[in-house]
Amino acid sequence: MKQTISLHRDDLEMIMKYVDRLNPDNDAKLGAGFVTINCDTSSGIGSIVDIELPLDLNGVCGTFKINIVDESSW
Repeated sequence: MKQTISLHRDDLEMIMKYVDRLNPDNDAKLGAGFVTINCDTSSGIGSIVDIELPLDLNGVCGTFKINIVDESSW
């Protein structure tokens, strides 16, 4: 099954802003350098887009989930 996710340039810039903000120095690094993009189209009106950034901060692993596109942009 193929799924297409269309992101505006502003959305891509916002993703990179968070990547840069959460990866400022050697103490915080993105786990494996990947960003996961989740797209929920179940509303039938528009897409809700979230990103997940895996983070290893001083040996503590976790994930930041950040909303990029929500209902306010419809």
